[in-house]
Parts: sequence; C-alpha cells; structure tokens
Amino acid sequence: MKPSWKVRKLLSLALCTLLAAAPAAARASAEDRRPAWIKTPDERLEKRFTIRAPRVQVGELLEELARKGGITLDAEAGSGGTSDFEIIVYVRDCPLWKVMEGIRALFSIRGAEWSWTQTGSPEGPRGYWLSRGLAAQKLGARLREQIQRDFEQGPGDEIRWLRASEDERRKLEAANPDLKKIMAGERLRGGVALIANHVSAQQRSALLRSESPVLLTMEQLRDSEKQWAQQIWDNAFPSEFRAQHPSPERIAIHVGWGQGEMCPVLYIQIERGGAYAYAGAQPLHDRWSARVQEMWITEGERMEAPLARRVIEGKDKTPPIV
Repeated sequence: MKPSWKVRKLLSLALCTLLAAAPAAARASAEDRRPAWIKTPDERLEKRFTIRAPRVQVGELLEELARKGGITLDAEAGSGGTSDFEIIVYVRDCPLWKVMEGIRALFSIRGAEWSWTQTGSPEGPRGYWLSRGLAAQKLGARLREQIQRDFEQGPGDEIRWLRASEDERRKLEAANPDLKKIMAGERLRGGVALIANHVSAQQRSALLRSESPVLLTMEQLRDSEKQWAQQIWDNAFPSEFRAQHPSPERIAIHVGWGQGEMCPVLYIQIERGGAYAYAGAQPLHDRWSARVQEMWITEGERMEAPLARRVIEGKDKTPPIV
C-alpha cells in the first residue's frame, strides 16, 4: 500500500526564538519588516507572547493565541490541513504576527507556499485564516509523479549499464551517480540480468506502475540464473533449514512500499527465501529526501547558518535549543 503524503510530523518553530535572542538592533530591524499578508495595521498582532510548548497541535496553539490575543485565528482542517499537525514551539517575547509568520513559513515549501488571509471587513472585527495555495495543494501529487518517473527510469538504466561497454558505463554513471554503487554487487547484477532476460519492456512498464507483478518458475531460468537464485537461497538459511525444506520453485518480481518510505521499491522474491530490493529503495529514498529538504529548509534554517547554530538559553529546566 502506498503511504499517505499527509504524515503526522513533529515540526520545530524556532524563528521567533532565534530573533528574540539576537542583538537588539538586529531584532528591531527584523520586526520593522511586516509580511505581505498584513494588508492593514492591526494592533492585536503586536501583542507579545512567550511560549514553551514541546508538543502542541497547531489548532490548539491557534485557539490559545486567539483567546489571549482577542483575535480570531483559524487553520485549514481535514485532509492536507494543518490543524492536527504537532509542532514544537519555543518563543520568547515575540509579537503575534511573527509567531503566525513562523507557522506559515514552517508549512511552506519553495514554490508551494501557505498563506494567511484576512477575514471579515475593514469596518468590523477581522480574523486570519491559514490555508494552502493551489501549488501547495498539488505538491503531493507533483512529487509522487516525479518520484515515480525516477523510479521507472532506474531499472532501464541498470539494464543499459549491464549491456554497455566500459566507456558507456562511465557515461551512465555520470548521469546517474547511484548506478556504480548499485551495480557493484553480484547479487544486484544477477537480479538485473534476470529482469533483463525475462521481463519485456511492456511487462516492465506495468510492473513498475504496480499494475502487474511478474511470476517466473525455476524451469524458465537459465543455468546461471538458477545458480544465482540457489546461492541466495543457500545464503539466506542455515543448512538445517534447507535440509527440511525443498529448494524454491518460483520467483516473484513485484513493487512494494515499506512503512514510512517515500519511494517505491522493486523486489525480487524467491519462494520461501525472502525479498531483496533491486531498484528504488535506499538510493532513491536518499536522493529524494535531500531534494525535499532543499525545498523545505530556508536559507536561515540551514545548519551552517549563524542563527541556526545559536544556543537559546532557558531559565527553566527545559534543555536549550541548538
């Protein structure tokens, strides 16, 4: 089963805390810059808060801020919304608008922004509503499509590498840095060869889209492929087990998802011998984890940024934030 893109996360809101600990001149300069969503002056947004919440749902936090600030604050609820997300909040003497901007930035990704919208009329009480823009609403589907495209390309690159000359292999490895590591193992090369020899391009397309697994019998395999499968079987179990169980007769090639995995995995499963990954898996997961982090982390939040490394001292027993 494919994992939902709406995963409960524990997210950290540190922007306001860091600014509060900065020198007074820098803090004053930062506080003069209001975000674009504040269309008209609102004194309620200037009320200052100190918050220490190791774990709080966004909806609960907004309710508390609204109650103490005499203001209406709401966030998009339901599938894809923010109300039920849990975040970590450490804020010291910070204006409400900056807390709100920190929450908005926390859920925004480059090119897929969230936004606060003023509600009500200028003449009456005004509130603020946090919601996703159209790009943010489509972000999950867009990333799934891109990951699936990369996943489907993987086995094709592996097969081309297997059949290529040394010069051609170097070119393929330059275009796909994961190839050299993937194809270094004898077990992996054997599995790719099995797919290349017994799965047509049309079958492979349906296989990688999780539409149709491929089933093979040992009788269909070449002698070298039988030896490859038998070696995996022998390495997987002690001799006592193998003596009591017949050698495998069937092999299944299918796509699966592990719990919490970002990317699909192409498995070759030898009967009673477990399944091993041959495409997708950790290399693709690591590559996309880095891409998503690049999209999510802003310049000021990078670990190498001076503010990101500032230690925030606490007056109570709560551990400092680094």
